[in-house]
Amino acid sequence: MPNVDGFGVLAELAPPAPVVIVITAHGDIATAVRAMRAGAWDFVPKPFDPDHLEQAVGRALETCRLRRDVEALRGSVEDRHRFVLGDSRAMRDVMATVERARPATRRSCSG
Repeated sequence: MPNVDGFGVLAELAPPAPVVIVITAHGDIATAVRAMRAGAWDFVPKPFDPDHLEQAVGRALETCRLRRDVEALRGSVEDRHRFVLGDSRAMRDVMATVERARPATRRSCSG
């Protein structure tokens, strides 16, 4: 890339950074470590095996899907508890206990 390398691009990405797969002709361990520390999600050296790239993209897409699912679930949980008044430490402890107990309650009621 003229005037900038992949590390320059990674440095400009604002958190939360997108899932980035670095593809480079400089495929040594030191470069891979540097890329991952700079925020790359995966590292694929050139010349690359198409199967390796396909797997990396598949894992990246799955990570994105899981991130969206987690955010949707967080929103669902927050909406579910908005009727609870109070934000004291004691109230947060009560709500945390309820959240931990919920899966056990569901299993015993549905089985």
